Amino acid sequence: MIINYKGKKLITTVYQSMSDEVFNTIKKEFYKKPSLSQVKQEIHDILFRGKSKTPSITRYFFRDLMAQVKLYNSKWSVADAFEYKPILEHFYGRVCSNPKAFPPSKPLIENICAAFRIGGKGIVKMPTNFEIKLVKEILGRYRLNNNYLDTSCGWGIRLLGSLSVNMKYFGIDPNYILVDRLYQLYYLCKDIKTNIPSVDIRCQGSEIFIPEWENKMGISFTSPPYFDFEDYKIGDQSIKLYKTFREWINKFWRPTIVNIYRYLINNAYMIINIKDYKQYKLEELTIEIASETGFKYWGMLKYIGNKRCHPKRDAISPILKIFLFRK
Repeated sequence: MIINYKGKKLITTVYQSMSDEVFNTIKKEFYKKPSLSQVKQEIHDILFRGKSKTPSITRYFFRDLMAQVKLYNSKWSVADAFEYKPILEHFYGRVCSNPKAFPPSKPLIENICAAFRIGGKGIVKMPTNFEIKLVKEILGRYRLNNNYLDTSCGWGIRLLGSLSVNMKYFGIDPNYILVDRLYQLYYLCKDIKTNIPSVDIRCQGSEIFIPEWENKMGISFTSPPYFDFEDYKIGDQSIKLYKTFREWINKFWRPTIVNIYRYLINNAYMIINIKDYKQYKLEELTIEIASETGFKYWGMLKYIGNKRCHPKRDAISPILKIFLFRK
């Protein structure tokens, strides 16, 4: 079977046709939102009980946006699979041909999503998300005041982590739909806990300086875009504005680090989750730019995230590299 879509091609022997009715049912189930009561319960558990589970929050506010993201090593986004049936029929074939990995007793949508996770490499993949417990650990250990700066907002986890430890959240992101969803999440949190701190989220690129934030932040912790590692599709993303890696470094990443330096109070930390990939040496360049800006490199933390299923191994644990710099 040869699948051609949006200029990309997949040759596969794993394929199972499905009716339009089944296709549309799977698509509807994927985008179906949980009940608002489920979302409110998760928020309540995070804000009042120290819990860290967010599946309903993520599905309600962010799943459709995450599905649009195309990773650099994938042919298509998850949203593409739900727009072009042959792509989904490839994953349906994986499910039908491997009942041990994808038990028929489970709902089909669960097996399809599992097929994306453990068999989607190079084809389609959902972007990953942070864990609240990591955000809380970082903020608890390195904050100097109650103002937290996040120059790339992600999928709401760092916002929730900030509110759960009673810190004001200052966010920057060019994805205007994401910014709107983050505010919706915040106002729902405020309905549940009226005395939570305020938030200030700016819909723009982090390379653009915000004068009123200068010398105000007690910590900066973020996971920035890695040049073309992920294409978020919406808004003036840095990969749209700066096409070459050199231009991206000089016009986006370097100004962002300079701006963070100006935002932070003295002795505050800039903490960045970043990694090398392909030929791009982002770790070394980040240390170099930060040092030139005036930061002192404080070392690197390695954080082992939740285990994920893998078809050839029992489980794998993604390792995050967290770089620390002090002003």
